[in-house]
Amino acid sequence: MDAWETSPQWQTKAPEEIITALHQWLHWCRRFSVDEQILRHRQVELLLLLARAGLVGNILLGEHPSWRQRVAQLLNMDIARNWKVQDVCQRLAVSESSLPLTGGAKQFS
Repeated sequence: MDAWETSPQWQTKAPEEIITALHQWLHWCRRFSVDEQILRHRQVELLLLLARAGLVGNILLGEHPSWRQRVAQLLNMDIARNWKVQDVCQRLAVSESSLPLTGGAKQFS
């Protein structure tokens, strides 16, 4: 793992195995409810695939994420889920009035 490239690469083609793994995961999530432990294991698998491909630097940036980035990261963890604002607030441990949303959205799509 020490030899893996971890610098961000913003314009590169993802290897077929990563696309296949993501496609299978999305298909699974849409068909079945996902146990939290299985979700974590699959996320680690996908991170390892990205690391092996030299693309993990995009995820492991050493900056403090903005609210937008934190919400996007959370939504991307379970993209098949029908996220509601209250769900996001609960997972980020903030109140709805603290979460900077525009337009009074109550649901993410």
